[in-house]
Amino acid sequence: YEARSEDQKGNYTHTLALDLTSKDFADAALEDGGQLGTRWNYRRVSASKLDQYESILALGTATEGDKLSDYSYLSWNGDWIYRWEKGLRIDWGLGFEYRSFPEDDQPLFEDLGETRVDYPFRASLGAGWQYNPKWSVMFNMRYVTNLSNKSPYDRTIYGISVDGSF
Repeated sequence: YEARSEDQKGNYTHTLALDLTSKDFADAALEDGGQLGTRWNYRRVSASKLDQYESILALGTATEGDKLSDYSYLSWNGDWIYRWEKGLRIDWGLGFEYRSFPEDDQPLFEDLGETRVDYPFRASLGAGWQYNPKWSVMFNMRYVTNLSNKSPYDRTIYGISVDGSF
């Protein structure tokens, strides 16, 4: 379901969706499965079409092929994009998720409970230059960490993108 509106400040979109993903694993030891979730997207685009905000709130279940990997999740992601016709461009975003693995009852650390739980977090930042409406260059940094009592990790990913069209 999608609802759209517009006023002098910009346009707004609310989307309520049911997502179904099927997973077919090549490894015979893993059971095929899927992901089922509901999500609410909110998108705001300024009247100039240069600035944008998007928020996604999702709730569902997923599997990675075995009972221990079955989990339920609740997540939120927010991304802000600021553009000019020419000049500086800024993008930034945050994301949080809670995952519960009810079948995985042997966590490495029991500080977070007797079953496995993950708390993935994302922070991203992009800065660059808009040469004209069709050409830009961006430096991007994405930091991802997982506070988990089973598989904690920490990653920082850097990238450069050059976008253009003729």
